[in-house]
Amino acid sequence: MGILKEKESNFITEEAYFTLLAQSDQRYEYHNGYVVAMAGGSRNHNVIALNVSAELRTRLRNKSCRPFTSDLKVFIPSINTYYFPDVFAVCGDESYYKDRSDTIENPVLVIEVLSPSTKEKDRIEKFTAYRSLPSFKEYVLIHQDKPYIETYFKQDNGIWQFNNFQGLEDVMKLQSLDVVVPLKFVYEDVGFEEEVSV
Repeated sequence: MGILKEKESNFITEEAYFTLLAQSDQRYEYHNGYVVAMAGGSRNHNVIALNVSAELRTRLRNKSCRPFTSDLKVFIPSINTYYFPDVFAVCGDESYYKDRSDTIENPVLVIEVLSPSTKEKDRIEKFTAYRSLPSFKEYVLIHQDKPYIETYFKQDNGIWQFNNFQGLEDVMKLQSLDVVVPLKFVYEDVGFEEEVSV
């Protein structure tokens, strides 16, 4: 509890952050000395993240790339920050920060399911941070209130290419992994407030 009290008001060390995570069921992001508790996601958020990770697991079987879920952190050394992406993928060998099996340094793809309270942070702060990683090539933002997905892919010339996919009949192309995923699978078992055509 001492660490939590310290967290709420003061700077804490990286070591204290790791101790906090080990002692708590709650997940916290670390931002250069300060921690922020992560809010729980909605049902749609959870279903979408599970659907995407399952689809990637199937499509990447026997390939050099593999997906991971938000149980693992991604470390951003340029800003001394740890994030928990909803889903991410690594190609080739994983690079673990300080040999910690729960912290990855080299994601190729990061996927975030947008929530009303975090969508601006995902769009601006996190995208900027992830772009500082040499391995990072593709960012995916998935809306949970409608079948709409945005992707940003880093081309060989360094320019980021934007694509969007919408409607349950559309198919998302992930260029960094060379796989396609139908949106009907991404949004399977997701409840929308308004009727969405199949």
